Amino acid sequence: MTAAVEAPATTPQRPYRNPTFLGWLAGYWLSLVGDQIYFIAFAFSAAQLGDPLLTSLVSMASSIPRAVLMLFGGALGDRIGLRKLMLVSDAFRVLVMAVAALAGLGGTSMWLLVGAALVFGAVDAAYMPAVTALPALILPGDQLPASVAARQLANRGALLLGAPLGGLLVAVGGFPLACGVNAVSFALSVLILAKIRPQFETRGVREAKPRRNLLAEVGDGLRYVIGQPVLRGVFLVLTTLEFCVTGPVNLAVPLRSVAEGWGATGQGWMLGALGVGGAGGALLVLLARKWTRPVTIGLWVMLVQAVGVVFVGYGPTLPAVCAAMVAIGASGGVAGSLLAGSTQNLIPDGYRARVGSIFVLQGLGLVPVSFTLFGLLGTAVGVPAACAVCGVLIAASVAAAFTLPAIRRA
Repeated sequence: MTAAVEAPATTPQRPYRNPTFLGWLAGYWLSLVGDQIYFIAFAFSAAQLGDPLLTSLVSMASSIPRAVLMLFGGALGDRIGLRKLMLVSDAFRVLVMAVAALAGLGGTSMWLLVGAALVFGAVDAAYMPAVTALPALILPGDQLPASVAARQLANRGALLLGAPLGGLLVAVGGFPLACGVNAVSFALSVLILAKIRPQFETRGVREAKPRRNLLAEVGDGLRYVIGQPVLRGVFLVLTTLEFCVTGPVNLAVPLRSVAEGWGATGQGWMLGALGVGGAGGALLVLLARKWTRPVTIGLWVMLVQAVGVVFVGYGPTLPAVCAAMVAIGASGGVAGSLLAGSTQNLIPDGYRARVGSIFVLQGLGLVPVSFTLFGLLGTAVGVPAACAVCGVLIAASVAAAFTLPAIRRA
C-alpha cells in the first residue's frame, strides 16, 4: 500500500489556519446552505399541493436513494478518487437544481418534486462520503478531530442561515427562485472546492489491482470495519448513541414539556440549550492544540451523555433539564469529534470513502428507527424510565468498547 506523504514543513499547526482546509470548509458550508434551501423549497411546495401524504413522500424521497446507494458511493469514491467524485457529484447537484428551477416555471407537480428529489438523493449518495472523507487528504492525522468539530459548527451555521433563506426565497419567488439560488450556491461550492489541492496527495490513492464490481468492493469495506477492533468498537458505540440520544432529545423533550406544563417555550429553551452545548463542545475540540488518547477520552466523555439522557427524563425543573441538554450537547460535540476524527486517522488508503459511507449511513439511517423504538418504549414503561434505559445502554456500550484491548491502546 502506498505510504502517505509527510506533511510539508509549512503546514499550519491548527486547521483554522490552514488555507486549504478553510477552502474545503467554505465549499462544504455553501453546499450545506444549499441543502437547507432545497429542503424548505421542496417541502413547502409539496405542502401547497394540499396532500399531507404527498408532503411526507416528497420530504423523504431524497433519503431513500441516499440510503440505498450510500455504500456504493463510498466504493466509487475509493475507486476514482475522493476529490474527483466530490467535484463531479457536486456539479451534478448544480444541474439537478437548475433543471428543477426551469421545470418549475411551468408550475410544480408531484412528478417534478418527487423525481427531482430522487435524483438529488442519488447524487448525494456519492457526494457525502467523498466530501466528508476529504479532510484526511488535507490535514495531518492529529488534526482530524478538529476537522470534524469544524464540520459540526458548519452544519449548525448552515441551518441557522439556510432554513430562513430558503423560506424567504420561496415567499418572494416561489419554487423556481429557490431552486435557482440553490443551483448558484452549489456552483460556488464547486468553484471553491475545485481550487483545493490536497497536501497528502497519495492518501486515498489505491494500489493497482484487478477491478471488481462495486458490490464486491462494498463488501470489502464492510469486512474491513468488522475486522478492525477500534473501528468496530467505535461503530458500536456511535450506533448505540444514535439510538439512545436521538429519541430522548426529539421525543422526550416535547413530551415532558406537555406533561410538566412547560409549554412550547420550555421545549424551545431545551433544544436551544442542546444547540449551545453542541457548539461549545465542537469549538473546544477545534481550538485545542492536541488531544492525547482521543479515542479513550471520547469514550469517557460519552458517559456524560448517559447521565444527561437519564436527567432529561427525571430532571425536576426546566432549568435542570436545560442543564442536562447543555451537557448532552457539549459531550456529544467533544466525543463525536474525537471518535470520528480518530477513526479517520486509522483508515488506510483506498478505504476512506467506503468506511466513511458506512459511518455516514449509520448516522442518517437510524433516526426513524430510533424514533420508533423510543416511542414504543415510552408507551410501555413511561418517558422517564425510557430515558433511564437509554442512559444505561450508552454506558453499557462504552463498557463493552473498553473490553477490547485495541480500544484501550488506541
